[in-house]
Amino acid sequence: MWSIHRVVQEWGELRAKLSEINKPREDFLAVINEMFSRKKLIINERNELKAEMEGQKPISLPELSSGEKQLVIILGEALLQQKSPWIYIADEPELSLHVSWQEKLTGNLRQINPAAQIIFATHSPDIVGRFEDRVFDMEKLLR
Repeated sequence: MWSIHRVVQEWGELRAKLSEINKPREDFLAVINEMFSRKKLIINERNELKAEMEGQKPISLPELSSGEKQLVIILGEALLQQKSPWIYIADEPELSLHVSWQEKLTGNLRQINPAAQIIFATHSPDIVGRFEDRVFDMEKLLR
């Protein structure tokens, strides 16, 4: 009986470790799928990123819109940083992004990698709206 209890306990510990290992990936999928509408990203058993339409119809990643592809690239890079200190620099990241995505981008990058420093050159106040206290207006600084 003790052996069975030990095996069950070790199984529970392994499941907890697996959940911890997969948490960044699950966070990434939750963030990006919250932004998408009528489409969903999944990571299959072979660790491949796949997309599907509402109703489980698979689509290829090249079929995503340019904005959706951009989100996959930007947020995917944040995932690959593995929550390590990182400097993310982007020139006009708002290009191809819907205004609602622009409003969420900075917060979502910080959610996926809270240790990242984010530097954007942008003309969109929506990109940095929530972080207004951390914005530098270069025109004012160069006067």
